[in-house]
Amino acid sequence: MYLQKNMAYREARKLIIQQGWSPNLQGESPNLRDIPVKELFDLGYKEIKDCSGIGEGPCRFKFIKNKGELLVVVATTRGYENTKSFVKS
Repeated sequence: MYLQKNMAYREARKLIIQQGWSPNLQGESPNLRDIPVKELFDLGYKEIKDCSGIGEGPCRFKFIKNKGELLVVVATTRGYENTKSFVKS
């Protein structure tokens, strides 16, 4: 299985971790003042960094691998449930 646009973020996350990536806990801290960010962080998505409160409400997740390679995944919600995010890019 490959990481694809429109796949559920929870499935994409499993795939990313299986491929040796780890949540990036370095650098910028998650914006825990933002309710969707705090909700996702509390659910164990420690790689969440921030979400935009406009339009689709895209959220940015960061992973790190080996020698500092960085993977940024942008996911958007469909509907009102923040936990139902789908990969946008």
